[in-house]
Amino acid sequence: MYYLLFLIPIAFSSISPADYISQSDRPKIAAHRGLCSIFPENTAQSFEGAMFQGTDFIELDVVLNKELQCINQETHPFLQ
Repeated sequence: MYYLLFLIPIAFSSISPADYISQSDRPKIAAHRGLCSIFPENTAQSFEGAMFQGTDFIELDVVLNKELQCINQETHPFLQ
């Protein structure tokens, strides 16, 4: 019994730290306004380009107006 308790830590020490890191533990990458270094900001092309590059999230600049419609933040005169 005592030998078994001694061997358990040795068995677990052979596992590398990379084995403990799962896919959910890695940093998340967000593309603000898409891939705006190549495509125009807040466009479908920039969002598709960012997804192709492997980003986890896409952040876009939209606000709701009084009619609860999404509008681009840059086109609204009071938000600039």
